[in-house]
Amino acid sequence: MMDKRTSMGVIGDSMATYTQFQAAEAMRDAAKNPGGIAGAGVGLGAGLGIGNMYANALGSALSGDATAKKEDKNTCPSCGAQAKKTAKFCPECGKPMSVSVKCPKCSADVKAGAKFCPECGTPMGSKKCAKCGTELKAGAKFCPECGTKC
Repeated sequence: MMDKRTSMGVIGDSMATYTQFQAAEAMRDAAKNPGGIAGAGVGLGAGLGIGNMYANALGSALSGDATAKKEDKNTCPSCGAQAKKTAKFCPECGKPMSVSVKCPKCSADVKAGAKFCPECGTPMGSKKCAKCGTELKAGAKFCPECGTKC
């Protein structure tokens, strides 16, 4: 038979897992006990109360752990896979987790699709060439039509 530390190493080291493990151990030990208060007739009410207590502890441990795991993830913009919030590249497709463009005014990195630069407030929509009026891509330094510096 394994000791507790070894069995915890097998199933993981999170607090929620430990709580589940302890609840299961306590229920197993209670089931093995043939005598005591549980066998005296009063035990039905006490057993239901203890069962509810374990169920609530187990349920809160599970829901807390699931919420934490969900919050620590981002979705890859390319393939839709889940990755850690701190990941710079997708573990499935290898593409960058966030696509960014440079602000035309202050050159700060701005998340693709943003309407305004978070640093200086410049609108991130396309701008027009002052000479010929051609619509320029965000971050363009020269007009693709006339060559004028933007």
